[in-house]
Amino acid sequence: MSGLVTYRTFLADSERWVRFEHRPGDIVISTPPKAGTTWTQMLCALSVFDGPDFPAQLDALSPWLDMRTRSEDEVFSIYDRQTHQRFIKTHTPLDGLPIRDDVTYVVVGRDPRDVLVSWEHHKANMDYEALMASIAEAGGLDDPAVAAPTPPDPDPAVRFRQFVEEVPSTDLMSLANVLAVSQAARALVLLGDPRQLDQPMQGSHPEGTETSALDHVLEGAQTIQPDQGLFLAETWRLHPDICAFTSEQFYEGKLHSRPGLEQQAVTGGPAIGSGLRFIPVDHIGNHNCSPEEADVIAELVNGILSSGATWTNAEGEEQPIGLAEILIITPYNAQVYEI
Repeated sequence: MSGLVTYRTFLADSERWVRFEHRPGDIVISTPPKAGTTWTQMLCALSVFDGPDFPAQLDALSPWLDMRTRSEDEVFSIYDRQTHQRFIKTHTPLDGLPIRDDVTYVVVGRDPRDVLVSWEHHKANMDYEALMASIAEAGGLDDPAVAAPTPPDPDPAVRFRQFVEEVPSTDLMSLANVLAVSQAARALVLLGDPRQLDQPMQGSHPEGTETSALDHVLEGAQTIQPDQGLFLAETWRLHPDICAFTSEQFYEGKLHSRPGLEQQAVTGGPAIGSGLRFIPVDHIGNHNCSPEEADVIAELVNGILSSGATWTNAEGEEQPIGLAEILIITPYNAQVYEI
């Protein structure tokens, strides 16, 4: 169905909704995770069955339709057999759902601080091996476009940052979404960098609706004008050799490195010094996965680790390079798996 945003993760696939057959009178419960989904399902069940005597457990009456721990056929079959008014669970936002006049949509929100606390308890009790086994049994690990989850970081500060970063930042929010949420505030302060990667989302939209709030304000310019806002012209992490390229390509030459970052450099191994390197790799017919490139990356990383290479930070302190100091970035999840 055109115009729907596709939300696909290791755990859920919203494209199931395109193939699902609705009935007049269906109730669709669309809530973010840990925002009151089960509570809302219980309210719907009490209403549908006129009391607390249910014919089955709540999970059997209202399974998460797009969750990959059950196959599509299994979940659809559960709903097909139901003769009562159906109340259907999903975490897919409304822009990923087919909207019908004869279906009721219940949307619930919750204070993000409370959501974070619930997530902390939820992840602490999650059995990741059992979860992945259920997804594999249902055939949900066959999609190369999604990455598998990683267990929570033991540091609560890191987990908090990850929680915040998983929410699209202001610069990645579409203009339409910003206009919608702006009705809840007297003023908006837009913080972000529209030169960063766009929000990873699949879907068909009318032209222009993907424009972010900051892109709308910039009107095609790379940096914000002095009468519009404040441009932070100093980077706290990029070596000048890298910053020079980034500044020229994306920030009209206005970005510069904080003093001291010029000390950052690698000593020893196949990546001596600082700045950008280009390694050509010959391959043919690859689209979103390249075994040839993965082999070169593995050789490079092994060369760095086996050479005893070190790196010097902005304070002039020299430290050995381990895997924790190496970050590999690739635009496709399929290539992540390959590497």
